[in-house]
Amino acid sequence: MIRFEDTEEIGKFQRPHALKGELNAVIDVDPVFLSDGNPAIVEIDGILVPFYATGVRQKGSSACLVKLDGVDSEKDARSFVNAPIRAMRSQLARYETEEEEEGKGSYAEDLVGFTITDSDAGEVGRIVDLDLSTENALFVVENTDGETIYIPIADDLIEEIDEEKHNIEMTLPEGLVTINTKQK
Repeated sequence: MIRFEDTEEIGKFQRPHALKGELNAVIDVDPVFLSDGNPAIVEIDGILVPFYATGVRQKGSSACLVKLDGVDSEKDARSFVNAPIRAMRSQLARYETEEEEEGKGSYAEDLVGFTITDSDAGEVGRIVDLDLSTENALFVVENTDGETIYIPIADDLIEEIDEEKHNIEMTLPEGLVTINTKQK
């Protein structure tokens, strides 16, 4: 049995996201904590119950989308709305230490408004939104012709993020920039 004094609150579930049981959550620790097999502990009828994440997607500096094992519909997910998320203190210790050492990085949500530049094609356009509707998150980019381009948010494509200049230097696969644009 999990005891309250052995746990610590790390966040809160918000509203369901889509129809397959995914939940919006705001958490105070790195979302990797949940995706590494550490349970999100939720109080149900006065008892602390562990739930394991089968998927976690970052949605900003403190928000994420969490898919819990056994929560497979919007109806199931609704029972978690506004529920505090707890974690075992013993499991938190190593993550808090790692977070302090690494500092804070950039998150996709913080990059809306930045300009994307490709190492070969030059300026691609400005990030106007994010598409988080699929497993692979995308930058929604508007080019200088007003056309929309979707670019995968992938660390291996990003060469440098210049926060002062609001620019992201990327190395994009050939044809990605023109795949969704009208050919002249």
